[in-house]
Amino acid sequence: MLALRFNPLKQYWLAFSLIPILLSRTCITFVVWDSLVVVSIAAAGATIFGALLMSVLFSFKPVLGRFESLVITYITLLLVFTFINGTAIKECFFCYTEILLLCLIVNYLKNDHWRKMLQISTITLSLFIYLGFILLFIFTDWMIHKEELVSSFLLGGNRNQIGSRIIPGIALCILTWKYGLLWKMNCVFICIIGFAQLLITGSMTATSCTILVLLFCLIPSIQLKRLGIIALFGIFLFFQIFVCFNGKGIEHNALAVYIIQDILGKDLTFTNRTEMWDSAGKVVQESPLLGYGWVDTDWYIENMSSFAIGPHNLCWSILITGGILLFLVFMACCYSAFKRNSGTSTQWTHTRCCLLFCFMIFMMMQAFEVYSLFFNFLLLFLIYYYKEIQQTWQKTAVS
Repeated sequence: MLALRFNPLKQYWLAFSLIPILLSRTCITFVVWDSLVVVSIAAAGATIFGALLMSVLFSFKPVLGRFESLVITYITLLLVFTFINGTAIKECFFCYTEILLLCLIVNYLKNDHWRKMLQISTITLSLFIYLGFILLFIFTDWMIHKEELVSSFLLGGNRNQIGSRIIPGIALCILTWKYGLLWKMNCVFICIIGFAQLLITGSMTATSCTILVLLFCLIPSIQLKRLGIIALFGIFLFFQIFVCFNGKGIEHNALAVYIIQDILGKDLTFTNRTEMWDSAGKVVQESPLLGYGWVDTDWYIENMSSFAIGPHNLCWSILITGGILLFLVFMACCYSAFKRNSGTSTQWTHTRCCLLFCFMIFMMMQAFEVYSLFFNFLLLFLIYYYKEIQQTWQKTAVS
């Protein structure tokens, strides 16, 4: 009788319960306190176990969506390249299980449960943002950035990584705005507290980008918002191709020197990032097709000549870990998400514009930093399934 009652295709409670576990694993840095090492291990173990459970449920109906297939192709190639090169296999496996679990949860619930998925995700991430803000005042030393406190921030471990939690949190709040008054209030509070948290910790890149997001949301004209998205995309593309991919070569470009130093009044090296980008280019040239797999701090110190750890640029990071092949797969994920989002049946609305702008700002931030792949794919999932999310607002209006 028990076997007859169990339907593997309707175990939605399991998928819903795994969302907070997955977000706690990807959002919170448990190394803040040594006593929380056990919690960190438990979160990692629960994520792996959740991925196994969802894989079992998936086996009863092995149908995978197009976008989920692309994302799983990406992380599978990354895992394979890591095994081939014998680099940071353990770290890569953790990343693989996190994104795999995200794909399986979305694939399992995407037909009829987007509303609950968004609500659970928004509540969880909002609580983490609130908690991170409160802890800044409990542990006041965290407000002043010091080298010995580089791993002291709850959301991301350091001040530069906090923005990678705040921007997706704002995007989720925007998508739940139409669910009622409480969701609107939460969205406003998250915007204020998120911005304040970045301002207090001194993350200027994330702070300025968050200001742009908030100002963009206040623009009353949809046409102006569309122009803003196009303009930001053009700026990102230009900066990535002619500055980031050029490395230290920009220092010998008279026009670039004039624009950056004389007009903008900025440091030509972008706080020595051109050295990091130049060093990344030299490393990629040695293995351009397949890259080196997932690499850790020791690998960067041994193989890159720059003073800081890593390339501090998403595109260079992807090229290092997976070469041109992995970069093309990531581009295919982005293209697939934006192509479906821009379908003829999807109207341009303020919410849609704000979601796209959040992603473009997130990409622009990653011209200077490297954030978790999880949040990149989370935002792409929201863009890809925007039509289904939009339908949940219509159901709310009818009810």
